[in-house]
Amino acid sequence: MIKTYYKIEDEVTVEELVSFISHEKDFCWSNYANFTLNGYEFTLSRSDYNPLEDDSYAPKLLSFSKKYTYGVKELRNKEGELINIIDECDDLDEVESWLEKNDYVYAPFEKYEHGLIAFRLLTDKYSNLTCRFDSCIGGYLVMKKSDLREFRNVKKLTDKVLQKEFAYWNSLLGSFTNYINGSQYEANIESNGFYESYFANSLEELCEFILPFLNK
Repeated sequence: MIKTYYKIEDEVTVEELVSFISHEKDFCWSNYANFTLNGYEFTLSRSDYNPLEDDSYAPKLLSFSKKYTYGVKELRNKEGELINIIDECDDLDEVESWLEKNDYVYAPFEKYEHGLIAFRLLTDKYSNLTCRFDSCIGGYLVMKKSDLREFRNVKKLTDKVLQKEFAYWNSLLGSFTNYINGSQYEANIESNGFYESYFANSLEELCEFILPFLNK
């Protein structure tokens, strides 16, 4: 139980910690909280980390959206020229043909919008979508083959390498979904020279990470 702002008596649960942070520390209103418990200083905030822009190994998100500004509309061809893919190509077949011609690894992604937006990687352009009304192919995740070989320190992009890479891309899309919807959070923990940070997709997940520091 959390008895004061500085000390915990007995073990605290995730539910108690969520309630304490949300209501007593006003996190649900300000998306920011700073407090000290059991000798640790905790700083919690909504994260502005964009996993598809701030991750050095992330692919580019080629977006077909006219409504939103995320992602890019232009990619470099073999000659290094920036080409607007939306203007250049009339359909998905032409997009994929252009990507292959210019040495890109690529995978289409689904954009599902019903209040919030959700993204997930598709196996190919023929994959079943979540909803016939609210889903569409929102674009492609793409990366130059030469960059991917360099990043993964491989000479050949085998099926095994690509399968692992696409699983990573799908994970990034999940994090990007939370970023776009404003539900990505960060915790910084400090105590006598000790420092650790953590990203989470919900306050509950953040509290699960914090809990071991409080129940020692």
